[in-house]
Amino acid sequence: MLFEADAAGAGHYRLVPTGRTRLEGVPSDLLNVPVGLAFFVRQDDGHVLAHYPSPLGTTEHEVEATIWRELEQRVPELTALRPRVEALLVRTMGGRDRGQQWIVPLDDCYRLVAVIRMNWSGMSGGSAVWREVARFFAELEAGGRRTSAAPIGTTMASPSTMASATGTVSATTMESATSPGSS
Repeated sequence: MLFEADAAGAGHYRLVPTGRTRLEGVPSDLLNVPVGLAFFVRQDDGHVLAHYPSPLGTTEHEVEATIWRELEQRVPELTALRPRVEALLVRTMGGRDRGQQWIVPLDDCYRLVAVIRMNWSGMSGGSAVWREVARFFAELEAGGRRTSAAPIGTTMASPSTMASATGTVSATTMESATSPGSS
């Protein structure tokens, strides 16, 4: 398989995994998710970025290393999170489905961003966006994969394709998207 080994693609492209795992007992209060939805991505150097989906794309900030280490101690599955291709997806709102946490391929997270961008209306998003977010999580639970809002036409992820498809706001991503020879 093309790019199966970590060294294939010279670090520019990585194979995005397809597995999804629902986690139980993740103390999401440690992560302080202010908007009810966030995904957390480990970087190559070990630090973790929190991404908050919005109708304009994502906003990100770096998670304090001590908080992430404490979370890993409580949830050992997070230590195996693959840098830049897997994420911890956290939902802290949503009625009866409240409190969902998943380890998912990174493209699922950006697919959720696309769902929000495509369905948002007004100041609070409107009922359609929250209905679609609920459907997204229901499909994760059922083991299905969203296909109606798939802006990324490939399972190979690079920072520049994700930034352009999802409107990610990130100095690092934008730099890597425009710098020749960067990963």
